[in-house]
Amino acid sequence: MKRLLCLLAVPMLMGACERNASPPPPQVGDQNVVVPADTARFTLEEFRGLRFLEGSWRGQGTAGAPFFELYQFVDDSTIAMTAWRDSSMTNARENSRYMWRDGTVGTADGARLVRIDKDGFHFEAPTYRWSFQPESADRWLARVGPSTVYTMARVARP
Repeated sequence: MKRLLCLLAVPMLMGACERNASPPPPQVGDQNVVVPADTARFTLEEFRGLRFLEGSWRGQGTAGAPFFELYQFVDDSTIAMTAWRDSSMTNARENSRYMWRDGTVGTADGARLVRIDKDGFHFEAPTYRWSFQPESADRWLARVGPSTVYTMARVARP
């Protein structure tokens, strides 16, 4: 009789544990899952997925003048970005870096990569967010905030 009670109790206890178990954590890359920036982790190989940025680009939105940027991998875990004042690409107006360090991708000003999915690479800073979405070898989209989209087209550097 004791043995029968023990045999009946084990499945009931296992079922109770399963019902109280936490669901598995979301995986980076799952569609529509936002991982908090301070916990998002990426492999160096995922960071290298940003190689489509490498080169010189002309950006254009629905309003405003075009702008020009250069992205270069300076080593296997750092991308240098230079924003130019004009199409001559001789006078920088801004320099920044995207860096992979110990599983975190970020910038010096505290922005972090929070998600990679079919819509691109999604970054968040304390006050804004943006994403880079490849379209072809010579074109990608930069989305800033909820509604601003810039089309980036490859250009030859003068």
